[in-house]
Amino acid sequence: MTNMAGLSPQSQRLHGLDAMRLLLMLLGIPYHAALIYNVDPGWIIHSRDTSSLLTNVSIVLHSFRLGAFFILAGFFASIVEVRQGSGVWLKAKMIQLGVPLLACALLLTPPQIFIAALATQNQPMQHLREALDAVLVVASHPSKLWVLHLWFLIDLLLICAAFGLCARAVASRPVARWLDSAERFAVRHPSATLAALLCVFLAMTLGIQLFHMALHVHEVSLLSGLIQVQSTLYYGAFFLLGVALQRRRGLLNWFQSFSAANLVVAIVAPVLCVMAARSASHLAQTSLMFFQSISAICIARVLFWAAMRFMQQPNRGIKRGADAAFTVYLIHHPIVAALGFLCLWMQFPPLLAWSGIVVLTTILSLGFHDLVVTRSKILGFLLNGRWAGRGLGAAVGRVVAVG
Repeated sequence: MTNMAGLSPQSQRLHGLDAMRLLLMLLGIPYHAALIYNVDPGWIIHSRDTSSLLTNVSIVLHSFRLGAFFILAGFFASIVEVRQGSGVWLKAKMIQLGVPLLACALLLTPPQIFIAALATQNQPMQHLREALDAVLVVASHPSKLWVLHLWFLIDLLLICAAFGLCARAVASRPVARWLDSAERFAVRHPSATLAALLCVFLAMTLGIQLFHMALHVHEVSLLSGLIQVQSTLYYGAFFLLGVALQRRRGLLNWFQSFSAANLVVAIVAPVLCVMAARSASHLAQTSLMFFQSISAICIARVLFWAAMRFMQQPNRGIKRGADAAFTVYLIHHPIVAALGFLCLWMQFPPLLAWSGIVVLTTILSLGFHDLVVTRSKILGFLLNGRWAGRGLGAAVGRVVAVG
């Protein structure tokens, strides 16, 4: 286990967490590609030739990918907020997230709606006018179709705004005492700490479910569906966990330590997610969010351990990939949609099509950032919120040691 003690804000870049961030972003490619062949239609492109295997792949990836990423996001956000101050950090974060959100909603959403409209037709090239009309209809009626995969940026922006505005409260004495108690408990009772953490997330997921039941709605949304309240609250909890890990070294050391019991749960939890997601039982569907929480926390622990144990040596390829991670997230979605449309049109078998989409999208996304975005100040600003044209994670991979 890497010793985190005694590091100043500028002393060491966390190369392992760079690799983890890159991995979590890249996993969005096989996830969205698998949704094309999901047995339950719901993505913008859907094949009539479905695959049970790829459905399970999408469920497993969704069970941990975003939860683990928000833990990492909270960890990095706390590092930079401590270093820069909440005001400076929040202003920069609003630009880094807000500019790509607006730019990609305007530039990337319409082509995806166009492709999705064409994909619903048996003879797509004969329905170009209808597809254009569909784009105009979506553009004139505010809905979550305006943002598609960019909902992630909305959640992250809202969570960062709340964290920045409440940063003084997070650093207050009552919170510090609570974190001190949690740190001491984690050092003395590591197994019980995991159980307690999972109980906290169980209470949160039950609270969300009861809230929806009381309102007799499936989900609570604002601004015509652009903001999903359940999603923001859910991932906000993972973000706060990441903040806590950065604020207390003992908690971080516990979280990134290897545990055989944690590894077993990390293997079992995604299986439970698959069983719950594919069950018609109301109890199973209600339990799905909690199973996803277990999966995200336990797999994130495994990834933190592996990243800090095996990936901490400087690696030029990992660094370049980590700098490209945000661009990959933004542009992979339309690329997967376009390649998926071509695969449906040419009637490729699901597994062959999925493999080809994953490989080509990975190459195109990373190549676009490396060959185009890094050489254009305008694209660097529009896609990464940085005028220098560098990736989002270029300056936040260093650890702050907080006693």
